[in-house]
Order: sequence, then C-alpha cells, then structure tokens
Amino acid sequence: MGWSAPVVFRFDTSHIDWTLQFWTTWMDDGNGDITLTRAIQQAYKAAPSVFNNVPIKWYGNGSLQYSD
Repeated sequence: MGWSAPVVFRFDTSHIDWTLQFWTTWMDDGNGDITLTRAIQQAYKAAPSVFNNVPIKWYGNGSLQYSD
C-alpha cells in the first residue's frame, strides 16, 4: 500500500478507527481469509473521513489475504 498524496498526519480518532478496523477485518480474528480490498473497504466504511485526507493506493493483487 502507499499514499496517493503527500502525507501530513494530524492524527485524530478517525485515523485510529480506520487502522483498527483495517487490521481487525484483514486478520479476521485469526482466520486470515479476508481480502486486502475488502479490509480497506471496511476500514473506509468505519471511518470515511480518512479518505478525504489521504486516500490509500494499493498496488498488485487486491485479493491478497492475511494468511498468504
């Protein structure tokens, strides 16, 4: 993953919420069968304001699973 713009972090709770939702979803409570694309979508759904600050770009296979 990478950032699609210069990053100037002003952390607030939305960034923390996004990060927690991403890792919780992608790791799927240890099952590891959720795709990277799905984890990113769920994180933005949980904290949509983060997308307005610095949208994430990911390269390669969005179907990558944590278990991979």
